[in-house]
Amino acid sequence: MYAGERFSTYTNRDGLAGEVIIDISQDPEGNMWFSALGGGLTQLVEGKLRNRSEMLPKKNASVWKIFWDKEQLLWLASNKGMAKYKLGKKLNIPFPGVLYDVMEDSKGNIWVASENGLNKIEEGKVISYNSDDGLLNEQIRCLLEDAEGNIWAGTYGGGLYKMEGNRFVQVGNDRSLKKAFISGIVQDKKGSIWFSTI
Repeated sequence: MYAGERFSTYTNRDGLAGEVIIDISQDPEGNMWFSALGGGLTQLVEGKLRNRSEMLPKKNASVWKIFWDKEQLLWLASNKGMAKYKLGKKLNIPFPGVLYDVMEDSKGNIWVASENGLNKIEEGKVISYNSDDGLLNEQIRCLLEDAEGNIWAGTYGGGLYKMEGNRFVQVGNDRSLKKAFISGIVQDKKGSIWFSTI
């Protein structure tokens, strides 16, 4: 942690549940959450670390995305499915398998990226998108809704996709981009779309 020109380091000796941290998020109360590779979920409250691994979707699950929606529901997307919480109570959510990202769009729909395609929860119904809908590579790693409401999806080895109508279209003519491993997508204040690759 960096604050006021000072660095602070937290390890398992301080109570951190795992040291290979794969996601960090802040909850609506301002507390920080950390998820670790191979299992481990930790909450930082008033300077003290609390092990929250009992909230994992399954034992030793690696949570790739810690996400709070507009209703302050907590979503934990992992390599062993999804866990969803409301006021500390676990809710049933039908998403098994390997999940990488969760996003809420401007209409209140929840999008879930998985190794087997993309899912949208709209008014309680799950709509799935896969190769039949233009996603030639179904291993979705990251998501973005841009300022115009367009949905973008980054894949593992299949480049970048943008939703047009009810289908996804691969973006870019460069051969290397079409086979790129996309790890993150953001939009800057000027409207440009940035994506990172591995």
